[in-house]
Amino acid sequence: MNSAPETDAVCAHHPQSEVLGRLLFAIRSSVLRTCQLDYWPAMSGGIVLEWFEGPTASEAREALMIDLVDRGSVELRTDDLVLEPDRFEHSGEDVVHMRVDDVPVEFRALDPVGWSAFVENNRAAMRHMIREMGQAGAA
Repeated sequence: MNSAPETDAVCAHHPQSEVLGRLLFAIRSSVLRTCQLDYWPAMSGGIVLEWFEGPTASEAREALMIDLVDRGSVELRTDDLVLEPDRFEHSGEDVVHMRVDDVPVEFRALDPVGWSAFVENNRAAMRHMIREMGQAGAA
């Protein structure tokens, strides 16, 4: 006899955990995968996702939605990402509030450099790493 609850029953009782898992799965192949990313449960019962020196929150949300549409993701549909007005009125480029399956989610970009600078910084870091690997191999 299996004492583990059905998956749907767990999701119904812990929607915050389900949404966090779906978001993190989607982020693995999104623009945020190389950012220093932190997340935690919010006091409101929602989720806060925060990153440093990456794209703005609105750019990240947009890219996440595009990635999901391009991949035909069933884990997180674009219909699930509904922008909502922020009750504290600080939504904008650096903070985006939305609901995913009725769970409030807040994207926060700390010191965002914007998408183009973020991509260029990653390219520069990769070029530097490749040069170092080449020098280490030649030694």
